[in-house]
Amino acid sequence: MSKVFAVFAVFAFLVVSSHAQAKVDVTGKWAFNVETTAGSGTPTMTFTQNGEKLTGKYVGQLGEADITGTVKSNAIAFTFSVDAQGTMINFSYEGTVESKDAMKGKLSAAGLGDGTFTAKRQGLTRHTLMDSIEADVRDRLRAHLVKRGGPAEYQDAALFERVREVLNRAVDERSPNALLLPELLDSDLEWELQSHLRLTTHRQSIAGNIILFVKRRLLLPATRWLFEYSQENFRRQQRINLVLFACLEELAIENARLTAKTATTSVPELSELWDGGETTR
Repeated sequence: MSKVFAVFAVFAFLVVSSHAQAKVDVTGKWAFNVETTAGSGTPTMTFTQNGEKLTGKYVGQLGEADITGTVKSNAIAFTFSVDAQGTMINFSYEGTVESKDAMKGKLSAAGLGDGTFTAKRQGLTRHTLMDSIEADVRDRLRAHLVKRGGPAEYQDAALFERVREVLNRAVDERSPNALLLPELLDSDLEWELQSHLRLTTHRQSIAGNIILFVKRRLLLPATRWLFEYSQENFRRQQRINLVLFACLEELAIENARLTAKTATTSVPELSELWDGGETTR
């Protein structure tokens, strides 16, 4: 009986020892869900852990920043500072690594209040990788436009994404051969660019034929390079015209949907919807 007990004790000791020696390693890319008194966000943080030392990169709605911190047992703490249009905002995160793929905790942001966060490790699947790249491109585009003096509303990532979706739908999903506005304009004015060259003459005699011959054989070859250059620019302008028509049509559809929704919504519901929209922003 004592031998059985001794074997069991040794086995339990080995299990506990191996568990105690298993160190937390947060190295990799993590998707965060942040809730603060100033709003919510879904930044991405990439960590590199070396012992208890933690470094990394923050990428989110406020831009990018370097991360420094520590990981002790399953306790994680890190800080970073973001330059938000000339104002430095210091963030401090403290939490618990619950498993190899999940963590949660609290955060504080100078000037923005306190909050909570949860995070999940991102696997390196093709779908996740593509989503991450696309999100990073969108964030960089938004930051670039704001930095260059774009609309102040673009600081709201959700609003910017809505605008981008509408315009992207107009550019990529609308058929240039099935637009309403060109059909409405077609009978009223000549809006479509004419890129082909017509050689004509008002003379109906032999002299007219000679003039056309000279134009085709001498003048046209001499000016072909200019014609081809102009023709390419005409095609580009035609494409821009169709894209603008598609954008206007998408906006018209969005407006029609909003009008229809407003018409079937009561005044209290509209007030609640407006208050909710202001809160979200």
